[in-house]
Amino acid sequence: MESIFRQPGNSYETEDLRGFSRSMAALQWLLLILVLLYYCIPIQPITDCDALISIMVCYTAAVIVFRYLKFLTREPRWKPALEPWLMIALISVTLWYTGRVDSPLLNRYLLVIIACAITLGKVMTLLEVMLIATSYRFMSHVSYADTIFSPETFTLLMAKFSPFLLVACVTSMLAHDILSAKKKSPSCRSWTNWPVC
Repeated sequence: MESIFRQPGNSYETEDLRGFSRSMAALQWLLLILVLLYYCIPIQPITDCDALISIMVCYTAAVIVFRYLKFLTREPRWKPALEPWLMIALISVTLWYTGRVDSPLLNRYLLVIIACAITLGKVMTLLEVMLIATSYRFMSHVSYADTIFSPETFTLLMAKFSPFLLVACVTSMLAHDILSAKKKSPSCRSWTNWPVC
C-alpha cells in the first residue's frame, strides 16, 4: 500500500510523519468544534441532544487517550489508520441525530476522505469510502424508505454522494503523484546544516 506511513527511512520522512500527525490532530479538534457549533446553533432540530452530547464526550476522550496519553515509548503503526475510522464514526452518529442524509453536516465526510487520501494511500481511502457509502445507504433507506429507488430520489441521493467519490479519486491520484515525484527527485544534501533539495 502506497502511503506516507511506511517505515521511515531517514529523519526527513520522520519529520513528515510528525507533521501529518499534528495536522490530523488539528483536523480531529476542528471536526469536534464544528459539531459543537452545530449543537449550539442547529439549522435543523436535533432528535436526541443527550445522545449527541454523549457521543462528543466519548470522541473527546478517545482523542485524548490516543493522541496525548503516551502509553508506549514508540508510536504504533496502526494508530494513524485508526483515527480516520473514529472520525467517520463521529460524523455518522452526528448525522443520525441531525437529519441523516439531509443533515447540513454531511459534507464533513470530505475532511476525512482528504486526510486519508493524502496520508494512508489508495487502498485505505477506498475502504473508508466504502464504509461511508454503507452508512449513507443505510441512512438513506431510513429517511426515504420505499421511495429510495424512485428516479427522483435516487438522482438526489447520488448527487449528494458523488462529490465524495470525486474528491477521493482526485486526492488519491494527486497524493500518489506527489509521492512518486519525491521518490524520483535527487536526495537532499546538507549545506551549513540546512537541508537543500
